[in-house]
Amino acid sequence: MKVAVLVGVEEYAAADMADVRFARNDAEALSEAWAAVGFDGADQTVLVNGLATKAAVESALRAAIGRLGGGDSFYLYYAGHGFCGGARNFLTCHDTEATDLMATSIELEWVFGLLRESRCTRVALFLDSCRGEGLGSDLFGDRADSELEAFFTADEGRVCFASSQSGQVSWASRRNKRGAWALNVVEAFRGNAPAALMNGVLLTSESLQEHLGAAVQETLAGDFVERRDQSPWACGSECFELAHLGPILHAREASKVPSEAQVPRLAFCGETSVPIKKLSGFKKHQRVPTELSHYAEGLAREAAREELDAELERIYRRLRDEFDLRRKDLSKVGPEDGAGSIDCPFFTYHLHVAQDPADPSRVVYYREVGDITEPERILDRAFLNAFGGTFRSLRFTPPLQLDLDQFIDRMEALGDQLQSLDFDPAGTFCKVRIRGVEALINVTVREIVLTHDTSSDPRVLIESFTQSQQLLGDTSDVPLIAFGS
Repeated sequence: MKVAVLVGVEEYAAADMADVRFARNDAEALSEAWAAVGFDGADQTVLVNGLATKAAVESALRAAIGRLGGGDSFYLYYAGHGFCGGARNFLTCHDTEATDLMATSIELEWVFGLLRESRCTRVALFLDSCRGEGLGSDLFGDRADSELEAFFTADEGRVCFASSQSGQVSWASRRNKRGAWALNVVEAFRGNAPAALMNGVLLTSESLQEHLGAAVQETLAGDFVERRDQSPWACGSECFELAHLGPILHAREASKVPSEAQVPRLAFCGETSVPIKKLSGFKKHQRVPTELSHYAEGLAREAAREELDAELERIYRRLRDEFDLRRKDLSKVGPEDGAGSIDCPFFTYHLHVAQDPADPSRVVYYREVGDITEPERILDRAFLNAFGGTFRSLRFTPPLQLDLDQFIDRMEALGDQLQSLDFDPAGTFCKVRIRGVEALINVTVREIVLTHDTSSDPRVLIESFTQSQQLLGDTSDVPLIAFGS
């Protein structure tokens, strides 16, 4: 039997306890990943935010550990503020009080005591915590590693993973709306991180920890200009088999059919260019820019304000009418500083304007529909009525960074299927046309953009994506592009 308890404390009841960004997202995503590798829903307890009180978490741990027998597995995931008092580690809860931390938090040694009394022989702990803001006194340290090492090295069937070294910050990825460490743990359990697998199918304690060392830094590099140091930490058995992903990977290989689960990774894009002097906010005494500059960029944004506002109003009304939405279902933001957006229950429409990099005397309107939460809505006639003729590109963000060198090598080996191929010597981009796919496919390490020559029905763009997936996703045992969810 496999039993798991997952705790995500993103929000605290006490006003002087700072929130932990995306803790709920991380706990729920990992729960889904664990369900796919044998942790049945009935054997998982997920406590987030207001449900994660001290009494509720302690009760869940007693019940879960009390069920364990010989040969069973117990996984515990925690995201929230952690701290140590002396040589003892504590986990905070939704109702933890900063003025009485120890008494209102959970002592890890208490959890270890329950596990020692059980007959469970396999224990894995995942800690995404650091001593964050709102924990009050400097008397409380970041983490007591010695306590963890004493428990997890005492038996071969135990392993502990922590998101960072003691004293470091556990950073959040705003781009992914997840914790940088937790994101990569989840992707490994989903089978979306080949580098984390031993023999291509086994996720072990050693292979996961080795992968996380590089993957977390890659994630942070995509979110921050300045380097953020976060070094994942682990102790315990190096031979602990966390999950066998063979069935998941084999099923995925057997069915390379585009899934609606991939749609949240898609964004529809379109752009138009107009002379800056045609904008309503451009004054007769102003000079048309002849070069790119901060001043000209600001001029373009200010001159386009009226047009931006008019388009946002127009799209707002179309979405309201086509999808039969109520006022509270829609939120219009901007225009401000050359940009604006409209949030609706199914996706977000983004609009911004900038000086045309190819012609400084013109401005480009960039339009995008992303953050898609209900995939079926983009195939609805209402979507076409609201945005018909707007988009000619579809951007896909793979769950894994691409190895462009390998990708280019395989493109060159496609033979008659390859229509054209272009790439730079440094290998930072690759542009390819494949017979049977109408779109030009522009590939970088972080994204794939399929662009049609003219604006297209969103369903046509989806069809191009489907065709490219079938061609690029099944040329070897390891797909060229990770199209998974």
